[in-house]
Parts: sequence; structure tokens; C-alpha cells
Amino acid sequence: MGNLILSENFFVEEPKKELLFQLFEEVFHIPVQMLQNFESNGFWNTTYKPFSYSQDGQVIANVSMFSLPMCVNGEKIHAAGIQSVMTHPEYRRKGLMKQLLCKVLQEIDTKHECTVLFTEKPELYEPFGFRVVQEHLMTLSCDNKQSCSSSLRKLNFYDEKDMQLIKEIMENSQPISMEFSTLNYQSSFYFNMYDAKWNGKLYYSEKLDALVVYEVKDQVLHLFGVFAQIMPILDEICAEVAEPFTEVEFYFYPDELGIEEVTCKEFQSETYLMIRGGEKINFKGYKFPVVTEF
Repeated sequence: MGNLILSENFFVEEPKKELLFQLFEEVFHIPVQMLQNFESNGFWNTTYKPFSYSQDGQVIANVSMFSLPMCVNGEKIHAAGIQSVMTHPEYRRKGLMKQLLCKVLQEIDTKHECTVLFTEKPELYEPFGFRVVQEHLMTLSCDNKQSCSSSLRKLNFYDEKDMQLIKEIMENSQPISMEFSTLNYQSSFYFNMYDAKWNGKLYYSEKLDALVVYEVKDQVLHLFGVFAQIMPILDEICAEVAEPFTEVEFYFYPDELGIEEVTCKEFQSETYLMIRGGEKINFKGYKFPVVTEF
């Protein structure tokens, strides 16, 4: 390869930061302008730590880690997350990702109980000790009639006033679940909201002073996330939804919503939740809160 430089903390110096942005755009097609906006809004996770290879002033491979404290079965777990695994197309199949990932895991193992990541290709990470965790959705029958008194308002993630409201609620929100959730979720939530498939489902309830991410499709309320300083119960949320529905699907563990009897079913999207370490921790039977995936 020749003249490869291993670098950490690429977000320390502005020129290096811009180079990492360029790799995001090359590999994941995330516009540099969006990443610059994400940074200028103060959304970067302060624990985010990139490990990168560069050559001739260009970042060609990267693996990043960040602190991911979690609640699992009511206990706090010191986990770490891995993301931004990317290699420039011209430098693939040269073992760069393997080298960087080994270095990242070596650092994680000294400070954390386990490591979490999401991937479309779990076979790439199994040799490093990662295992797929089967996720589950909770469902509940609920004959909800059409509401005529909803205070829900669709938010515009790019509107300055709406953005300020979103920030205020997210900064003061309680964990979405005490049974299974991350305690360091704001950055991931903000990043997901840049995607039209999510920001088009983001609402504010004035009555509940809460953010609700949802859609109703085929008489099913798909409840993706609820964020509030005082978590509302499910009946209060349902009363705010204008559309009628007969069933609720929870894309997070709904223990904070004041319900008891729910049905559990297996869930699998295009990405797989993978865990390394933490063999004594019971990750099974839960759904990682979908709008805080990374």
C-alpha cells in the first residue's frame, strides 16, 4: 500500500473532518452539506471516535466507535457502538477494515462490557465474535376510533422553530424504555430524522408535550418512538391519533406506556442487530428503538 497513516480522532482538525465527510459521501452517498449541517446544529455524539487510514491527504478507510450506555432488563450496561465502517472503493479487499476494526475492538474491550452494531451483512462481523440477536415486536389489539380533538402537528425538521422545539424535548426526555433502550440516543435520533422516511412521521402533541413518531397503515398504528419529559400512557397517545386503527405495533419496548398484556413476534428488517460480548446479558425478546438505530 505504501505511506498509509493510521489516524484517530479525525474530528479534531477541520481539514481532516472535511476529508472524512468526503468518504461518507463516496461510500454511503450522504451529502457533505448534510453532514456539515448535522455538525453545525451540534448533533455529533461527543464520544464519537473515528479510526481512519489516509493516503496522500485522502481518508480511504474508517471504523468509528462511540459510548452506548444502555438499559437492559432494568440494569445499566456499559456498551459501545460501532458505526461508519467504510472503505473507499479503490482500496477495498486489502484488509484495511479488518485492521481498523481489530484496533477499535481492542480499545472497546478495555472499557466496555459489550459492543453493538447494525449491518446488512452479518457474515462480515461473525469472525470478530459478533452474533446476531433476534429482535421482536410487541403488538396490541386496540379498537381506536377516529379522533376529532387531536393536538398533533406534523413537524418540519428543517424549520428553525420546529427544530428548537425538537431539541428542547430531546434534551429533557426520559429514556424510551427502562427494560431495553440506549441512554445516549439523541445523536442517532437526529441523524435518522434527516431521512424523509422518518421526518415525515414526526409529530408534536401539544396536549402531551411529546414528540411522537408514527404512521397508520392498513388499520395498524406503527408506533416508532415517543419522547417526553413525562412519558404519556398509551391511551393518551392513541387519543391523539386522528386515524382509526385496530392494532398497535411498537418499534421499541413499551414498558413505560402503562400497558401490560402484549403479543410478541419476531422482527427482521434489512439490517441485523449484532452483539459482541455480554454473554450473560439477556438481549433477547426486545426491539432496539428503531428511531435511535445507528
